[in-house]
Amino acid sequence: MATQRKLGRPADQRKALLRNQVTQLVWFGKIETTLARAKEVRSIAERLITLAIRECENNVEVKKEFNNDKGQTVTVTVTNDMPSKLHVRRIMMATLYDLQEVKKSDESKADFRERTKDNKHPIIEKLFREIGPKYKKRNAEKGCAGGYTRIIKKGPRRGDAAELVFLVLVLRREMQAAGRMARRFCVGERRKGFQRAEGPLAGSGTASQHPSLLATPQKEKPNLAWSAKRV
Repeated sequence: MATQRKLGRPADQRKALLRNQVTQLVWFGKIETTLARAKEVRSIAERLITLAIRECENNVEVKKEFNNDKGQTVTVTVTNDMPSKLHVRRIMMATLYDLQEVKKSDESKADFRERTKDNKHPIIEKLFREIGPKYKKRNAEKGCAGGYTRIIKKGPRRGDAAELVFLVLVLRREMQAAGRMARRFCVGERRKGFQRAEGPLAGSGTASQHPSLLATPQKEKPNLAWSAKRV
């Protein structure tokens, strides 16, 4: 029995597909994909989040001395990774694509450089600085671990009827809002499908309210007068 879903693609395309979807999930917090792909992406993403939770605070501060342009000795304090965190960082960099920050529309170039000067790999730092501490606090409050993602079913896709889902990163207080969003979306899609199926009579009642839909078409009677006249 296969231990991994093949997803109908060769190995290189499958790895690139999963890397891309895991990267988008970590970066945006939500993706839309098929159920089979979502299950594969979920296993990879939860493994990375578990590593981030374990190593997010594993830092060490060291002092470094160097000589500046004037020949003066300057001492600075630098925060470095412990060996275990460095190993996890390399695993994440091998798994995720390296996305870069985008300058905001109302942000100057100087502000953008100041905001990103100590963040060479934004998606890795997002795991260590934002996602890891958030779920570490949640695990401490609930006394459990795992369950960092949720699959919300959207319905079959038109064309090939593949099961579409939303894969989201959630906390307990966010799960209800995500469920309401998915239900509203699914209800809206069903209404659109009903309107497409019924055409101009959509939403105007059942077939019993439209006798024209139930009436049996009658055959056109021949014109006997015209036939007798011709004979």
